[in-house]
Amino acid sequence: MNSHPISMTAMVLSRTFVHRGPCVYLLFNSGELVYVGQNRHGGLSRISTHLESEIEFDSFFIHPCSKRMLKDIEAEYIILHNPKYNKSVPASSKYWSFSRIKEHLKIWNDKKIIAVVEKYHIQVFLDKYVEIEPFLKAWRSDG
Repeated sequence: MNSHPISMTAMVLSRTFVHRGPCVYLLFNSGELVYVGQNRHGGLSRISTHLESEIEFDSFFIHPCSKRMLKDIEAEYIILHNPKYNKSVPASSKYWSFSRIKEHLKIWNDKKIIAVVEKYHIQVFLDKYVEIEPFLKAWRSDG
């Protein structure tokens, strides 16, 4: 087992102070946000699994929210901060991947998406995600 700055004892002791419902949790290392995750039943159980993972962290923050908002809040943190251990963004109502757009619009490649993104100056996040409302508005305008 790796030695970790956050001990299991500290996690157990902090259970009485931590929200136990659905939440998005943020893992930090030396003040830098390095990972964002979610749990429907409270963050400590999920955070404790990261103690033995490759993710190096020395502190965490728990953002309580409703189950309905889990993916949207998680996606927002990942899009805004690009934590180094997050490899993808969860499907959310606000941000869609190029793959999801292709499936929704029944198109086969990224060329049409990129053309609309460039023509209407739509911001692309993490090389393959866009805010869906402005994109669809531009798509419809482009005909």
